[in-house]
Amino acid sequence: MAAGIFPADLKQVHDFFVGRGWRLIYNDLDEEGVPRNPEALWGYAPGYGGATINSLDGVEPSKPDAALNLESDKPELEITTAGNENGCPQHARHVVISLELTAGTTELDSLNPVLDEIESAARAMNPRELIECRFFGACGASRG
Repeated sequence: MAAGIFPADLKQVHDFFVGRGWRLIYNDLDEEGVPRNPEALWGYAPGYGGATINSLDGVEPSKPDAALNLESDKPELEITTAGNENGCPQHARHVVISLELTAGTTELDSLNPVLDEIESAARAMNPRELIECRFFGACGASRG
């Protein structure tokens, strides 16, 4: 495990997100149900009203995700909204929270109100609007 993150803490984070309907992406679990790599990434699958968006070389809109940032002295959990990497203010992705993880003491339930908003917004987003924003400029501004 990386410095500052312990398997029990990683399992707590994993169980918290899976319990909310998120899924582990780009990682697998060991026999105790702990992600094998502490640089885990969780994604919120029900985004965009459950619509499936085919992958197009990484330019499709992104659903909300949560990842561990292990580059600082203390590990942090970063949660990013749904949207486009380079979208207009309404459709851009941004990190909404960065929570420092403290071994055995992090209270993840404090994230519930923020996640309720992020998840609700992701379910309500129209993927067609996001795609148009991405390909035709910020909300079609380049159309003249």
